[in-house]
Amino acid sequence: MSALRPYLGIAIFTLIPTLALTTIMSRIERISRGRQLFLKIGVVSIGLILVLAVQNSVWLSAWPVVLVPTFLASQSHGVGIELPNRESVRITPRDRFRSWNAKRTENPTAAETYIFIIGESVRSDRINGCGGRSQTTAPPSDSLIYCDVLSGSSSTHTSVPLLVSRELPGHSERVSRDSTFLNAFEAVGFETFWLAVQERSIAWPDAKNQVYDASSRLDRDVLLPLLDTALSKPARKKIIILHAYNSHFPYTDRYQATAAPFAVDMKFVGSQVPTQSAIGDWWNAYDNSVDESMHFLDAVVDRLRMQSGEAFLIFTSDHGENMIDDKRNLIQHALKVPTVWDTKVPSVVWGNTAWRQAYPVRWEMLSLNKNMPIMHMDLVPTMLGAAGITYTEQRGMPIDLTVHAAGSIRSRITQVRTGESVSSDMLYKDAETAKR
Repeated sequence: MSALRPYLGIAIFTLIPTLALTTIMSRIERISRGRQLFLKIGVVSIGLILVLAVQNSVWLSAWPVVLVPTFLASQSHGVGIELPNRESVRITPRDRFRSWNAKRTENPTAAETYIFIIGESVRSDRINGCGGRSQTTAPPSDSLIYCDVLSGSSSTHTSVPLLVSRELPGHSERVSRDSTFLNAFEAVGFETFWLAVQERSIAWPDAKNQVYDASSRLDRDVLLPLLDTALSKPARKKIIILHAYNSHFPYTDRYQATAAPFAVDMKFVGSQVPTQSAIGDWWNAYDNSVDESMHFLDAVVDRLRMQSGEAFLIFTSDHGENMIDDKRNLIQHALKVPTVWDTKVPSVVWGNTAWRQAYPVRWEMLSLNKNMPIMHMDLVPTMLGAAGITYTEQRGMPIDLTVHAAGSIRSRITQVRTGESVSSDMLYKDAETAKR
């Protein structure tokens, strides 16, 4: 329904005359040949009227039609309406003309590189620096680690679209018709990149440069070469999104066993689901994947250290993971009801020396907010704030962490399903009840 809702009106509009035409055609053999010709001409005419009545932006973007190669649409001039050029035809439910009205009063002369890493299934209490095991790789030593971040939902397919758009958890569609925040960066002169090991249909981003490689290789093996290519491009202002696979199940596929900090007995893990009797091995496998996730983050930061000009990075995970944490015996994520374990995620913020020297007040405020409870919806405003970009924001809940103090008491929400959300206080209450 989320996918079809934008097209319900036009579907109803075409259904009624289509049923009428179907009824006529079913009886056409019963009438004279003269009337048959008249009715056939009428059927064709009404069909053409229906096609022309539908707005160009609807039928070129509607989901059955977008399966047609876009170059055919861009070269077609047979229906008497203005067609968009090839590059502007987007196979996406997003409105490609939705603007963030972005502006920038500052215009640094130095090169600028902003990177937003969207991780996968990493819960904050397993991060070295948020209570995780000391044997695992820690985030960069000069970064800020936020341990109490509430994700937009407990499912990748809803969390990521919420993270990059101006929507609140519990809105009516899985993918918003709003454009992503890359629209704001592009409007002020940034080259935009979305580099992913997950499929495009999760977020339907609107970056100018998009690459998707849904292979079984590690994030470092897939995304780092793509990042190197993006960084080598001559554009002096870049915003790069890296959509990783991090700690997604099966965990043993997400790291190299020979380089992992913990041994795992594969006869207990393998392709099975976690069990209480083998929970030690499952934690080892999961923590190994978290370790590899931080190795990937460190490798990205190492590349940024070598970039000229100003560089700034935010990492977060799309959601957490359940691992038989209480009497509910829940595992993995994307369950019917979210929990503390699959919605509490980390965030890591890093800026190079040039960026911190250029914006010392912003870095100080980011540092003051480090131990505050925050939400996914704060991160995009923070990324835009770090770049000095103002934009139209209809929501009242998000906070730009470079400017405002989050405060220790703030209402936070996460999505249960389309059209429904729940507070973090309720998730903590459910967890306490499940421990008794």
